[in-house]
Amino acid sequence: MRPRVGVFRSWALPMSETFIQNQLAATRRYDPHLICIRRLDDGLQVPSMAAATTRLVARCITEFGYSRTIAHEMSMADIVHVHFASDAAVILPSILRSPRPFVATCQGFDFCAGLYFWPKITVWLGQV
Repeated sequence: MRPRVGVFRSWALPMSETFIQNQLAATRRYDPHLICIRRLDDGLQVPSMAAATTRLVARCITEFGYSRTIAHEMSMADIVHVHFASDAAVILPSILRSPRPFVATCQGFDFCAGLYFWPKITVWLGQV
């Protein structure tokens, strides 16, 4: 049995993010599962996707960084890969509650959005 990797993206998946769809399709050593807050109706499709679909749950995750749905999906993974530092800032409280190792990939967008998200990351990391 291959180790399971949970790939987190807050909104899945915009048409511009084919690189995530390609990563999921090309992964051979792991069993990839996309975890997201909301699934975009007109977005890219992937075979295995778990979404916390209600607006209320999405709001709770955005405000507090935690939901049982996301926490459950993360607990099923052997490792969690978070695309974008801005998504790591959103989901960091769930990550910190999980015993699973995680890695966050910083993309070009992160450096443009940094003025908003980096203070959140700094505060949360100070609690570790």
